[in-house]
This record gives sequence, C-alpha cells and structure tokens, in this order.
Amino acid sequence: KDFAKTQLSSAKTQTVLSQYRTSLEALMTALVRCQPFFIRCIKPNDFKQPNMFDQSFCCRQLRHSGMMDTAKIRSMGYPIRLTYADFVYRYRIIVPAIPAAYKMKDPKTEAQRICRAVLTGNEHQLGQTKIFLKQHQSTLLELERDRVLEKSVVILQKYMRTWLIKKRFKQLRAAAVVVQKRWRGRKPRQHYLVIRHGYLRLQAVIRSRILHFSFVKLRSKITGLQARCRGFLIRKEKKALKPVPEEDVGDKDIDQWITSIFEA
Repeated sequence: KDFAKTQLSSAKTQTVLSQYRTSLEALMTALVRCQPFFIRCIKPNDFKQPNMFDQSFCCRQLRHSGMMDTAKIRSMGYPIRLTYADFVYRYRIIVPAIPAAYKMKDPKTEAQRICRAVLTGNEHQLGQTKIFLKQHQSTLLELERDRVLEKSVVILQKYMRTWLIKKRFKQLRAAAVVVQKRWRGRKPRQHYLVIRHGYLRLQAVIRSRILHFSFVKLRSKITGLQARCRGFLIRKEKKALKPVPEEDVGDKDIDQWITSIFEA
C-alpha cells in the first residue's frame, strides 16, 4: 500500500511539474516572438496626492533606480536592433523600387538602399545579420514610413471615392436616361392617342354612313314591297267581291310571287 501511495504521489507531482514546464515554455515562446518593453513606474509625490508633481523626488527615484544611467547608455549605443529581413519588411515601402519579400535575394543590400535614401551620416551600423540604429534614426524612419503610408492612404481614398462617384454617376445617368425616354415618349404617345381617337371616330362615322345608306336602301325596298303587298291584298279583296276581267300577265306573275311569299 505504501509503495502504491508513493508511486501515485510521484506520478501526481510529475504531472503538475510537466504542466508547469509546458506553460512556462509557452510563455517563453510568446516572449521570444514579441518585443517586450518593461515599464518602470515611479511616484509623482511622496504624499499620494493627485495633480501634484515633485520634480526633485521623481529625479531622485530615476537616479536611484539607474534609469538615468540607462538612458545615457542607450543614447550612446544602438538600442534599436533589427534583422535585415525585418528591417526591409517594415521600411521597404519608403523606397518603391525594393521588391517584395518573396522576390528579394539579398535583404542586406536592400537595407543599405533604404538607409541611403533616408538616413544621413554613418551613425547606423551594419552587422552580419542585423542592423543597429540609434533612437533618432528609428524615429526618422518611422516618420518617413508614416508619411508614405499617409500618402498611400490618400491615394487609395482618392481612387475609392472616384470609384464611388463614378458608380453613383452611372446610376444617376441610367435613371436620367429612363426619365428622358419616358418624357420624350410622352408627347408622341399623346399625339398617337389623338390620332387613334380621330381614326376611331372616323371609323364610327363611316360605319354609321354605311349603315345609314344600307338602311335607306333596305327601307326603300321594303316600302316598294309593302306597296305591292297592299295592292295585291286590295286586288284580292276586289276579286272576291266581283268578277274580274282578264288580268294582265305581268300583274298576275307579281301576284303569284307575293302569294308564294305569304304562303311560305
């Protein structure tokens, strides 16, 4: 039992240690990837009062903490140290002739081109794998980079605004063409409607005249037929009342035709 407990406790301790080691390695990996800057805080006064700055007290803290000496050493040395690849990747936009990273053959040569274009003097140093800069040189490079970026942003905004204005103009022009088309078609449409209305009235008048002439012609024929029928009826009544002399052949044929009509 004691042996089992010992094995269990050792396994548990080993697991905790392995987890701690894993987390520590992950933290160290993250620190290596980054560029950490440590900030040392000082007290503005010894009374913990707001809006109260004691210059002598702050200078004494800086002197005792070694920050004054550190600042002097950094100003005399090269605090900014970058590899050639990182240096060119960050500042290559300053010199447009420098190719992209995947087309670059010698980053050191391209770094020298950037330094000749921006920096003056020989205060920067070129090492085997890194370039060493002073603080004011790094500031100058950053200012130049910001200027180029700002100029690029302005150009990009100009093209973007131009594209948006062109797009809006095309939409307005298309809408204007539609409005013009409708407006230009309005007068011909009205003219067409007037002509169509006139044609319809003309057709109505012509049809009315044709029907009128047909009616008049038919009425005249019916009137003649009615006269013949009345004459036939009168003659028939007279024939029934008294003997009639020999009739005319033409009138007899007409009377037979009228009789056949009534019998039908």
